[in-house]
Amino acid sequence: MEPAALIILDTNILWKGTETVTADLLKVIRTSGIDRVAVPWVVLEELTAQRTEPHREKYEKAAKALQSLKGDTPWPLPTLPAMDLPRIQDHWRRKYLDVVDVIPTSEATLKKALIREANVLPPCKRVASNERDGGQKIGGRDAAIWLTAVEYAREHPDETVYFVSENTKDFGDGSEYPYPMNQDLEGLEDRFVLLTNWYEVMEKFTQRTEDVYEDAVRSLLSDPESLSVIEAESGTRLRVPRTGLHGPTFEATMGFFVEDEGTLVTTEAVRALGWVEAPTAVLDHVSELKAYRIGEHVWCIATVRWALGGPALLHDSLQVKGVGCTWETRVLVSPTSADAQLTVLRGQDTQVLNKDPLDTLTPELAARVGFLAQRPRWARIRDRRMSELLRRTRMERFIDEDSPF
Repeated sequence: MEPAALIILDTNILWKGTETVTADLLKVIRTSGIDRVAVPWVVLEELTAQRTEPHREKYEKAAKALQSLKGDTPWPLPTLPAMDLPRIQDHWRRKYLDVVDVIPTSEATLKKALIREANVLPPCKRVASNERDGGQKIGGRDAAIWLTAVEYAREHPDETVYFVSENTKDFGDGSEYPYPMNQDLEGLEDRFVLLTNWYEVMEKFTQRTEDVYEDAVRSLLSDPESLSVIEAESGTRLRVPRTGLHGPTFEATMGFFVEDEGTLVTTEAVRALGWVEAPTAVLDHVSELKAYRIGEHVWCIATVRWALGGPALLHDSLQVKGVGCTWETRVLVSPTSADAQLTVLRGQDTQVLNKDPLDTLTPELAARVGFLAQRPRWARIRDRRMSELLRRTRMERFIDEDSPF
């Protein structure tokens, strides 16, 4: 039996973010349960900083521009909310931790990395800036990343570590290592493998299969268990904001449902602040299906469009109405593993219901897209959280008399 494997990624492997094909396939490997994928703590913080720094720079520019505008405006202008970098950082850490696990970087490793940078020992180096100062010493974070991977390998003798980095200038190509990196790996030569690009990972851990699984995947995506996952996922991602009535909205369709005929007519495009409860979902369209064999099972990635319908808080009137939309997602499912649950890898913006989805709506879903506020169940949507939300944001004056609030 082959030893357990841990794939440790350098920062450059995830530099393009979490909404990429690379991230999707990492989730395939991770979800399979055969092998694990992780990053050193230093990598997680580098990736977080990559996303946080532009936000800080844009905030500072916006604050400066607003201050300048206030100087030329004879009436008071609103102020920017306080910059909340910890909140932005936490957001991006969670995003990356949806893709990978994190390996702690020990205090001893951090000290050792800084000593290497001070002494310009690989993977650290000196970069010439001018002739007077002799150049700048850099690479402390690279050293910390490398030493974290090495430390993990030493502490887990039953595992093989695959360290993945495109930084061949500092880490090499795996054929030989400079001092003291060669000493770092003494005794680990058979359990520490350097891979220099993502394609080597794919060749090692997955096997693309051309077998046709379209019917099996469509059947899985249509079953009640998968639909309940989509309903819960969309209800969470597109729910009414908890902190106020300002924030992202989504496109939707509102119409009038003829109950006797079971049809939806006179559709109208609207913008919603979010669902007030999880919507109903039906499968609409499947495309871009790719299958990979990992271990004993096949894992399929597909682009799937769903039709959603349910009660949402409208942006303009602040009324709760039944609306519908299409939601395109990238999903992961296994047609060969009975224990594997549908996983949403990422979701796109919603779209209004066009003709094709309208034709495929079930009567139950069409009813949820129609004007439902007058029906008893919808008339009882006086959720305490929603009422408090309205009071907190002082928006009561904008609520119509017919609002269910």
